[in-house]
Amino acid sequence: MDMQENIEQSRRVFDQILHDSAYSQLLADADHLAGLIGLMCGFPNILIASVIGIVAAGVAAMILISRNSKSAQIFIPLAPFLGTATIITLIWGGRIAEFLTP
Repeated sequence: MDMQENIEQSRRVFDQILHDSAYSQLLADADHLAGLIGLMCGFPNILIASVIGIVAAGVAAMILISRNSKSAQIFIPLAPFLGTATIITLIWGGRIAEFLTP
């Protein structure tokens, strides 16, 4: 097997893992949004936006689960939380970074 065939086979396996896994279904709404957030916010601020969005989604999920046990099986989209966190980061990202770094 030559190098080109090896690269092509690795690419096919990687694509299959990404598209067929539960991980791709978890981030189905946010996979393209993450690249856009990176372009808009830049490197240090994308970390702030990601953390804010994921923590906000986790808090919302915990509230829903604590109110109703059936909501543990409900799909909660991540994109609205990431979008809101991006807006917060674009407005107050510098202040948040100054607060977090000594």
